[in-house]
Amino acid sequence: MEQGGVAMKRMLIFCAALALALALPLSAAGKQLDAAISAGPVVKAPLGFESSPGIALGTGGPDGYGYMWIDSDTAGGPVFDWVGITSMEGGSGTNTGIAGDDTMGTINMSPFGFPFYEGSFDVIHVSSNGFLSFTHSGYSYPTNLPLPDSNITDGLFLFWDDLDLRTQGSIWYWYDSANTRFIIEFYDVMHFGSGGPYSFEVILHADGTILFQYLDMNTPTSSSTIGIQGADGSSNYFLQYYENGAPFANEVHDSLAIRFAHQKLDHDVKPLNIVSPIANVDPGGVINIEANVLNYGLNTESFDVGAEVESSGVMIYQSFEAVSNLDPSEVTAVVFSDPWFVSTGEGLSYDVTVYTMLLGDMNS
Repeated sequence: MEQGGVAMKRMLIFCAALALALALPLSAAGKQLDAAISAGPVVKAPLGFESSPGIALGTGGPDGYGYMWIDSDTAGGPVFDWVGITSMEGGSGTNTGIAGDDTMGTINMSPFGFPFYEGSFDVIHVSSNGFLSFTHSGYSYPTNLPLPDSNITDGLFLFWDDLDLRTQGSIWYWYDSANTRFIIEFYDVMHFGSGGPYSFEVILHADGTILFQYLDMNTPTSSSTIGIQGADGSSNYFLQYYENGAPFANEVHDSLAIRFAHQKLDHDVKPLNIVSPIANVDPGGVINIEANVLNYGLNTESFDVGAEVESSGVMIYQSFEAVSNLDPSEVTAVVFSDPWFVSTGEGLSYDVTVYTMLLGDMNS
C-alpha cells in the first residue's frame, strides 16, 4: 500500500476488553502489525548471524515472490551443521508432546517473529506427517502431494510423508536467543506401516532464511514432498525441491542441508511481530504498544513506524516513532512514547495496527 509515495506495510491483531486479561498466542499475517508498543526510545537488537542474500543462490527458483534454494551438495551451498535440541542429544529443547498418527500441534514462537512471503508470524502449526504451517491447523494430511497444495497454506514441507509417532519418535522446539533463530526437530520418527526412522529439522532465522537439515534418513525416502509454499501457492508462491522421486538427484539423504532464502531488494523493511498487546486488554488499562521491525533489504534505512487502534471502525489512537540508521538484517524494537488509554467499558473490541513507512520500499 502506498500513501504519498511512501510504501506502508501493516500487521493487525484483534483485542477484546475483558475483566481478566489473557496472554494468548498471536499469529499476524500480512505486512501490517497491530499491537501495543511500550514507551521509550527505539532499541536496536543485532541478529547475531551472517545473512545470506538470496540473489547469490542459483540452484532453484526464483519463485513468484523471489525465494530461491540451494543445497549442501552444490558448490557454494550451505554446510550441514546439525543442531541437536532434544534431551536425548543433550539439547535444551522442549518436547511438543505431539504423538500418535496423523496429529497436529501448535507452537508459540514469541518473542521470535518470522517473515514468510507476505506475512510475519510468531505461531506455527506442526503436523506429525513432516510439514509445518503458519496458517493451517486442521487436518494432518498423511498423503503427500505436489506443490502447490491449496489445502496447506503458508507451509514448510520438510519431509511430507505418511509418518507415524505411535511407537517411537518425538518433535521438539527451541528458541536459540543467542543466535536469534528458532529450531523445530523431528527426532527418530517412523514411516507408517514400515520404514524409518528419520531425524530432520528446520532452522528459522530472523531475517527469513530457512534451513532444512537431515541427519538420519532411512528408507523409504522417495515418497516425500520437500519445499516451501506461501499462502495457497497462487502467483507462483512456492518452491518444490523434491516430490515422489523427482528429480532423482534431489532425493533426501543423510547429512543434507537445503537453504531457502528470499532475494534481497535494495530497500525493504517490514513489521516482524507484535510484542504487546498479545490478545486481551484490561478495561481502563494503560497499554504500551511494542513491536519489532526488520530491515529485510540491502541498505541502511531510516523511516517512520506508525501505530493505530480502532474500535467499531473509529480510530481512537494513533502515534508515530522514527527509526534511524537500521542496518540490513537488523531487528529494531520500536517503542511508542504515547500510551494507549483503554476505555473503562467491558466487552469492547479493538483492532491494533503497526506499520512501516519507507519512501521507495521495493516490496510494498
